[in-house]
Amino acid sequence: MNAIALSPRRSSRWPWVLGALLVLFLGAMALSWTALSAVNPMPFSVVIDGERVFEDVDLSALHPGHLLTLAAVLALALLSLMVVVPVAMVTVLACVVVGVLAVVGLPLLVVAVVLAVLLSPLWLAVWLLIKLLA
Repeated sequence: MNAIALSPRRSSRWPWVLGALLVLFLGAMALSWTALSAVNPMPFSVVIDGERVFEDVDLSALHPGHLLTLAAVLALALLSLMVVVPVAMVTVLACVVVGVLAVVGLPLLVVAVVLAVLLSPLWLAVWLLIKLLA
């Protein structure tokens, strides 16, 4: 019999994660497409030098290719916000924790060092007494 035992191949989780992200992106894109198709004309106008250049944006009247591109951009923006906002919150929380530790912990550390220096003769006497009695 072969001395080398064949271990079962470990499956990687990355294809599953990428597949889930793809499904999430396609769902967000479909949701954006549906939302953009249902939007009524918005009362929006651009006036340059008293002349109306652009008015009444009607997103549902866009060419399907343009609507698909806009839906993909909105889906990508939504999914990137799902990553950026929690990372920003964790970063702010970490900065707050470091700030609190610096404000509270640093003075306590200074007090501990000062006490250790002031009590070092007493600790030396106790150590010498233990050595003499042992």
